[in-house]
Amino acid sequence: MSFSFYFGYHFSVNVYDPEMIKEIFIKQFSCFVSREVSTFTQGYPLGESLLQVEKEGPHGYGWKEIRSIASPTFTTGKMKMMHDIIHERVITFTNVLEEKSKQNECVNIYDELQALTLDVIGRTAFGIQPDALHNREDEFYVNARNFFNAFDLQQTPGLWLSKLFPILGNLRFFTFLHQYNMILARNLSYVVEYRIKNYDQFKKIDLIQLLLQQDKIRQERENVGTFLKVQIC
Repeated sequence: MSFSFYFGYHFSVNVYDPEMIKEIFIKQFSCFVSREVSTFTQGYPLGESLLQVEKEGPHGYGWKEIRSIASPTFTTGKMKMMHDIIHERVITFTNVLEEKSKQNECVNIYDELQALTLDVIGRTAFGIQPDALHNREDEFYVNARNFFNAFDLQQTPGLWLSKLFPILGNLRFFTFLHQYNMILARNLSYVVEYRIKNYDQFKKIDLIQLLLQQDKIRQERENVGTFLKVQIC
């Protein structure tokens, strides 16, 4: 199933058919030159993320190049490597519910699932150790929730109005969305820098480690290609 609509002056097509998605992202990937990115999310840090980077990336890598590099990281086999991290959080989740049940406490299951979700995201994608299941004041949990809540129309109207008036995208620097986003981006940047410097010491498999492994493979291939080119010349 697919449908199209106009958001302001932007024409958008939403595709839900698996076969068509496969055709677009795999079989005819080279035919699709770019994708829509809101002016509100351009620039650092959202504009340089995997989800928002445009055709021409800020560091010479556009979304196609990044997707080609990152895709091997998201194979079934690689994702299964993070099973233990997810499993540990799920066990903790069930233990928390069991303990509250024994004490006849009311349980807000939506709130508990949010804590579980952000714990898993923090541990698998950000390389940190949040424990929101036991502590709702956990720094990552609080900042991540603030970030997602900032997508609300009332908190950040410019995000949606920039679809109609792109020039309003420049107001992003003065919003809560940008403020919370910068906190998450800075923390992630520290983690990545530390992991790069201590790459050989880390054996734990999470998304950062898998992406660093794939980037190392890319660099080795590029170095070999450069060496062969020099030898031929």
